Amino acid sequence: MSDPGRHGPAADPAPKVRGRRLREHIARLLAAGWRQDSYADLNQQLDIRTKELSEALEQQTATSEILRVISSSPTDVQPVFDTIAQSAARLCKAQFCHVFRFDGELMHFAASHGLPPEGVEVMRSAGPRRPGRAGDECRDAYIADNHMKWKSARHAALWGSSLEQHISPVFGGVNARR
Repeated sequence: MSDPGRHGPAADPAPKVRGRRLREHIARLLAAGWRQDSYADLNQQLDIRTKELSEALEQQTATSEILRVISSSPTDVQPVFDTIAQSAARLCKAQFCHVFRFDGELMHFAASHGLPPEGVEVMRSAGPRRPGRAGDECRDAYIADNHMKWKSARHAALWGSSLEQHISPVFGGVNARR
């Protein structure tokens, strides 16, 4: 009688084969393994395509929501900016999202998602800003808020350096650092 927890001849499910039969058996096992790998690859590709399709559908849904708001309020742009902020936050799975309007020279706060009313008021009262300066101020505020969490002054300097390199927006071909 075979015991599932026991190791040894009675627990060995492999058939006893020799010579040509062994080669055939190995060939069948290799062929079955190859098919199994192929199915795993296909499943992985299917998962990737399903995720891409889901993301595309989310983007189309967000676009249709924005277009619906535009058509329902052709003279008032605020609901459009609010919808853009909400849709962007949902698409990015972000807690907060801020939308700014660029007039060719200055950035104007337009909408926000996730900020309490006091935060929205602070953003509006700050007034329009030059794009590069807004990025610098965000970087500086982030560093000030988080520097105590970092391991050392060197770690904080690395964060500052990294943020300096990555915060340099370009709007319509105009470099914000000019």
